[in-house]
Amino acid sequence: MNGWAEWSDMVFPWAIVAAGVVFLAWQARAWSVLSRKTALSDVEFLRRRFYRRAQISFLMIVLGLLLWAGRLMFSDTEHPLWAIGYWTVAALLTLWLVILATGDLLVGFYHFNQLKHRSDLEQVRLSLLADKLKRIHGNGKHLRGAGSNASAQNTGEAGASEHSG
Repeated sequence: MNGWAEWSDMVFPWAIVAAGVVFLAWQARAWSVLSRKTALSDVEFLRRRFYRRAQISFLMIVLGLLLWAGRLMFSDTEHPLWAIGYWTVAALLTLWLVILATGDLLVGFYHFNQLKHRSDLEQVRLSLLADKLKRIHGNGKHLRGAGSNASAQNTGEAGASEHSG
């Protein structure tokens, strides 16, 4: 059991550091791709999201290093107040990370709900416009029918006037 505890105490902090590095690289790549392809109205949202997520990733790296260093510094400490202060800072950093991640999640929900609302309004507007055009033009059916009847009547009248004259 002691071997497993020591092994996990060393692996867990480095796993957090690795996750932070991977997330940071992932966000940098996503930002470089999306900033070129996205409409101007969404670039500001993406820029802010990138900075929020880069901050979260960087703090994950710092937290992992704090956990690793704390394990080494305070395993057999003679000054428990230093250890309590150190681990309080690590706990507050963890809490701040959770708050930042929750905030990022909520901002994302809010932004995409706004996009969906705008899309729904545009869909309703286009549907009303399509209905109006169908009422005015009858979906094009009476125009084709009326045009062929009108041309047949015109041809028939022209033919009738030729025979009678």
